Amino acid sequence: RIVNSSFGGKNPRRSGDEFTMRSSRSGGGGRGSRGSSAAKETRVPDAAELAELVSCQEDEYESLLEAKVDKAKTFVGRAMGLEDPLPSPRVFPSKRRHFRQRVNFRVLMEGGELRYVMFSKLSKLSDPLRVSSFPRADERVNKLMPLVKRECEAHASLRRRLVEIRFHSTLRGGILALLCYGGPVGADWAAAAETAVTKLRDDTGDPSVLLVGRSKNVQLIAPAATNDVAQVHEVLRVELEENPGPLKADDDAQDAQDAVESSSSPEEHPPTSPESPRKTFLELRYRQLEGEFSQPNGGVCEQMLSWALGATSGSSEADLLELYCGNGNFGVALARNFRKVLAAEMSKANTALARANVAENGLTNVKVARLNAAEVAEALKPGARTFNRLNEQQVFLKDYDLKTILVDPPRAGLEDVAVDLCATFDAVIYVSCNPESLARDLHKLRVTHRLEAFAVFDQFPYTDHCECGVKLVKRDEPKTDFPVVSSVGLVLATTEGNDDQDGDDGDRAGRKKARKKLRKQQLQDRKPQGGGRKRKKQDDDPTSPAVRYLGTQRAQNDARAKRRRLFAGCAIM
Repeated sequence: RIVNSSFGGKNPRRSGDEFTMRSSRSGGGGRGSRGSSAAKETRVPDAAELAELVSCQEDEYESLLEAKVDKAKTFVGRAMGLEDPLPSPRVFPSKRRHFRQRVNFRVLMEGGELRYVMFSKLSKLSDPLRVSSFPRADERVNKLMPLVKRECEAHASLRRRLVEIRFHSTLRGGILALLCYGGPVGADWAAAAETAVTKLRDDTGDPSVLLVGRSKNVQLIAPAATNDVAQVHEVLRVELEENPGPLKADDDAQDAQDAVESSSSPEEHPPTSPESPRKTFLELRYRQLEGEFSQPNGGVCEQMLSWALGATSGSSEADLLELYCGNGNFGVALARNFRKVLAAEMSKANTALARANVAENGLTNVKVARLNAAEVAEALKPGARTFNRLNEQQVFLKDYDLKTILVDPPRAGLEDVAVDLCATFDAVIYVSCNPESLARDLHKLRVTHRLEAFAVFDQFPYTDHCECGVKLVKRDEPKTDFPVVSSVGLVLATTEGNDDQDGDDGDRAGRKKARKKLRKQQLQDRKPQGGGRKRKKQDDDPTSPAVRYLGTQRAQNDARAKRRRLFAGCAIM
């Protein structure tokens, strides 16, 4: 079985980064997929299944987007403890079709014919939805889908033990098709792929098309002259805008409505001309590595960068710290607004990629260090130990005046150490793909920071998911006199008297006690019955290393099972 490397790097999401196909015993790479069985009659898909996975309900787009905005407003407003209704956020809509540059399909071979298949939450593993096109993917992917299908059917080496096909496109750059296999690929695959990629380039008229074959510990790329890295080059055009300024109570939903209506315009970006001098675009170049996280909706990604540039304008005398920088998406764009930028990323592949993107854009004021959030927090403490990974990049923290921090974490949100670090900065730019985890972290940061700007980006149309961006500014004095919000259920609970001072601590202590009790009960349930070996007494202690290890393993297993259940389909998060 092929391990989906899309969950590598920084993002198990946002993914929460990427939805993958649910594995199937009758699926592409299994023993029953070699084309020996008779072709099955294609079933008529259910309307709800099509709406969940494939179709673009353009007439319902506005109502779906409005529901997302309301949900985001509810989470953010309650988390910040605002007694007045939250002002309407800035809303950045998506194109209504052909908006995704990344998409994955499982494959079946039925009677010698290759089928792209998808699974809804209610699909039977033996009866998936067969598709021939995907309106949510961009036009280049839809054009390439039947051509890749044709070449796989024509070459036995390409279709043998084929499990999955992934497409990774760009707005103004290259495109690749990745073929994942349940068995090894070798010289016969390379020869067939050379012939196939030549035909693909001729038929599409696109000389950037790449064909990649991947099996366990093996990756081959056609044409052979290409380097051994499965990547595409992207060019983003980001509109420069003025600082949107603080939220105002009289900002109503009209701006959001105007933005939604403008999304139906046939032009992605109106060209700059003397008649429209206010439209200025910043052109940015990125390398995107297949299997590592990148924003799947390029058009909305450009709007996210534009908003972040506006929210951080006027900071040219200070420096920026970015955590979870990935491939340098934000750091590269925001470098023009700051004196220096220090970006941190824990993945080796993404760290190297971010450095390549910095060089690609000719930036000299951006440094990328391979550090996680805890290491960054430790390095910033007075008298901290020396980190060789900082010295190797000639990063000397005493030379930085870090006033603003930008975080773009996975769906799980910020670690506790990252939240504590954010609380020490004058300004916080928080980009999140999960309003719930965003609300949990804002609930902690509201004591030290106030909300200045709020935006909703429709990164994932026709789903329940959306991207949010907030700008927080540090208060002159910490504030505690607002309603206490549960970080779990976000249920408002007003406290009185001295409870205002320790409401958060009391709530946290109660949750900690409940978790300890639950872990102890789970441990009791795992003990053997009757005459079996008894667990050592020290293992009854929920704080012992053995219990902590078991709890961590169970949590990881539960998370994997949840991803398999919820991430069934083709939507990239």
